[in-house]
Amino acid sequence: MFDKALAIIQAEELMDTSKVWMPKKRHFRETEEWRVKKSRVLSKMRALTRMNLLLVLSKMSVSEALQLGNFC
Repeated sequence: MFDKALAIIQAEELMDTSKVWMPKKRHFRETEEWRVKKSRVLSKMRALTRMNLLLVLSKMSVSEALQLGNFC
């Protein structure tokens, strides 16, 4: 009987997961998916910036654009 109680206590200790170290979930910005998304977003922002600059330059008069220089 004592052996059975001891076996039950040992089994409960083995099933206790509070002492087990669980790896911390990685933040999204530490993953490879974030690097891919970040590069895609940055390239999209650069493209939109170039388009906006070209639009502004196309709306300017020729003399103003020549004074600013060629940005493209």
